[in-house]
Amino acid sequence: MDAHSQEMLEAMFEHAFQLMGVLDAEGRLLAANRSSLAVIGKTLEDVAGQPFWETPWWSHDPEVQAKLRKAIGEAAGGGFVRLEATHSDVDGEIRIGDFSLTPCRDETGAVRWLFPEGRDITEQKRV
Repeated sequence: MDAHSQEMLEAMFEHAFQLMGVLDAEGRLLAANRSSLAVIGKTLEDVAGQPFWETPWWSHDPEVQAKLRKAIGEAAGGGFVRLEATHSDVDGEIRIGDFSLTPCRDETGAVRWLFPEGRDITEQKRV
């Protein structure tokens, strides 16, 4: 991949409206885009390396954390997972998200990364 293509991919990730990230196959957070970090008022350095279900997005509810941990296990096993889950924002407000986890395999077929994506659907659910 040339430098220009790399720059475009990084810009797309960082400036996406969608909440996006990258986890390792065990569910530890490796990357999160600006939109997702703004929701919790944290930097990547604040949350990188943590199990995703223990990060501030999910710390408001142990049941949601358990649901997410199970979903990460399913995605790490190679399955696409989509679910509705609540998450906390920087002000402590509980939001509703349409959330998914997509496995990414390496050249041997093993799951190398998981790509979490979410979109806040709180306003649509209130209608």
